Amino acid sequence: MLTNQTDNAISKASKLIKKGELEEAKNIYNNLLKKFPNNIRAQKGLLQLSKKKITEYRSKLPQQKLHELLNLYNTHNFIKSLECGKELINNFLCGPDVYWIMGLSSSSLKNFTDTKYYLEKAVQIDPKHIESLFQLGVLFQNNSNPQLSINYYKRVLLLNTNHFYARFNLATCLGQCNQKQDAIIEFEKCINLNPNYFHIYINIGIIYLDMDNIEIAQCNFKKALELNQNSAIALNNYGVSLFKDNKFDEAITYYQKALIIDPHYAEAYLNFGTALKDLGDLDQSIIMTEKAIKIDPSLVEAYNNLAGMLNIKGEYQKAIELCKKSIEIAENRVEAFCNMSVSYEYLGEYAKVLDICNKAIKIEPGNISIIIAWGRSLFKLGRKTDSIQKLEIKLGQVAPYFGDQKLSVLGWF
Repeated sequence: MLTNQTDNAISKASKLIKKGELEEAKNIYNNLLKKFPNNIRAQKGLLQLSKKKITEYRSKLPQQKLHELLNLYNTHNFIKSLECGKELINNFLCGPDVYWIMGLSSSSLKNFTDTKYYLEKAVQIDPKHIESLFQLGVLFQNNSNPQLSINYYKRVLLLNTNHFYARFNLATCLGQCNQKQDAIIEFEKCINLNPNYFHIYINIGIIYLDMDNIEIAQCNFKKALELNQNSAIALNNYGVSLFKDNKFDEAITYYQKALIIDPHYAEAYLNFGTALKDLGDLDQSIIMTEKAIKIDPSLVEAYNNLAGMLNIKGEYQKAIELCKKSIEIAENRVEAFCNMSVSYEYLGEYAKVLDICNKAIKIEPGNISIIIAWGRSLFKLGRKTDSIQKLEIKLGQVAPYFGDQKLSVLGWF
């Protein structure tokens, strides 16, 4: 029995060596020698590991095998590509390209953990493997970790300063991390590399729009449309810039153009609905916003907008349900709490208003609307003196003055 256990352990160590997992093989030999100090095979195996390199155990991967692996990936045989890659790793000394291709295949199969493992393994083998560094940036960018992506894209650019997509993605991630000026600088470098890539101008326009620089934003959206007049994204965002410029009818025209090109563009329906609301067409606005939700059920802003409109129409219970869905998707968006507090206040459920306001104040302590609703709910619950004193304190902390006029607390009740 002991001989069989020893044989199995030696066999397992040999297989691990072929895979390049030398530390695990060493552990097996050391464990054997603890139990059987005079085991000759374990002694020899450990001695060989200490003297030889992994290259002496496995032959180098033939280029033809690498081409076969790449062909499996290029023909979308992702599962077979992974199976083939594992077989190659077991039988050959594999460089970073094998792990990179396996990482691409895992990514195509939406397997984040395996993608990360294979790409990091490639970079471990070759810290300058640009393709794997770039894909790690893409992986984390697609999984809402732009800060980590920035690090990988910068590593790529240290190796190749003209890597266009690494620079473009870097600029995009910087914008997502609210590093707007740095993002603009990187996008301008992208223009030097590829001045006809219209997405650059869209992204620059969006940043300037966030900075309330409507004029520069519109110039960039126009440039994007010169390069690609059928870009639904450019049309929609140019519409947003017109909306912010109080040109509601013109904004609607561009939202409509965007929807002709892409009838499933949820954000365009959402923006269309917002413009219609400001023009006083509440019913059509609701229809457009509902279409946005149907296309993209994760569009938080659409739920909040629709809830606000239903409050106007007096459909408070429906508004509350929409707010709850919004909070399920993004629990730190204070707009949903604002709308829900309005709904419960109209329903006369002030204890619920107070509870909602307390949650919202933790998210955004300086939100005046929430603070006022909070104080008013205390007042309605019979805590008049308490509500006035606490409300004055909170308002004094965040906004004691509006212009030259001090807030009149009692005026809000």
